[in-house]
Amino acid sequence: MSMNLTWGALFDLDGTLMDSERHSHSVITRALAARGLPDPGLPDHKVFGCRWLEIARDAVEALAAARGVPPHAVASPAEVITLADHMGEIYVEVVFSEVIAVPGAPQAVRAAAQALGGVALVTSSDRAYADRALIALGLAEVIPVARRVCAEDVSQGKPHPEPYLTGAARLGLPAARCVVFEDSAAGLRAGLAAGCPRVAVLHSVPDAAPLQPLCDAEITDWSDLQTPESWVALLSWGAERWGR
Repeated sequence: MSMNLTWGALFDLDGTLMDSERHSHSVITRALAARGLPDPGLPDHKVFGCRWLEIARDAVEALAAARGVPPHAVASPAEVITLADHMGEIYVEVVFSEVIAVPGAPQAVRAAAQALGGVALVTSSDRAYADRALIALGLAEVIPVARRVCAEDVSQGKPHPEPYLTGAARLGLPAARCVVFEDSAAGLRAGLAAGCPRVAVLHSVPDAAPLQPLCDAEITDWSDLQTPESWVALLSWGAERWGR
């Protein structure tokens, strides 16, 4: 088997490896309703790929703007943190009631680990959630703890480049040699800002149009990346087009 050890792969989790992102909006609605607040209907780019604290803050700010009041009149900073924690708790409850992998994802990650210089997880979720998800997907041994970049590991979440720069550093590779796999605009923007090539995973995406200007390539799911050889072919193809 030919390998390409000069490249790495950086995987988002929700919506990319695990078909879970579809629950996000209903989780927000439930958490806000528990506090007697309506759902302001945040756009996808302010939900998918973002941390719960940022989502909670954006929801409160949107409600405040609609009412013409300052955000603290809707929820204090402490209450925003509590709201974010509740969103995370509901999300875990819903997602782990039935873990569904994006088709072909576990085998694709295993194949990438065999073919490339390293694979890492870069997620906006917290470590406890990420660890549990990888166990459920059968990937806990494929992506070791040292190669999991979670919400607690960065000061700024996606779309800031810090998460993907951290992931590349943990692989010991330049960001330009680490391909980002993402299903969200926030995640693709983070990869773009970090200088990584970017592949959009469209299985869980209701509308691909906003993602297309942000990515270098698209896949519907992982069915074409099930072997080490398919990964070597992808990176050979990509290297010619991405100028790396």
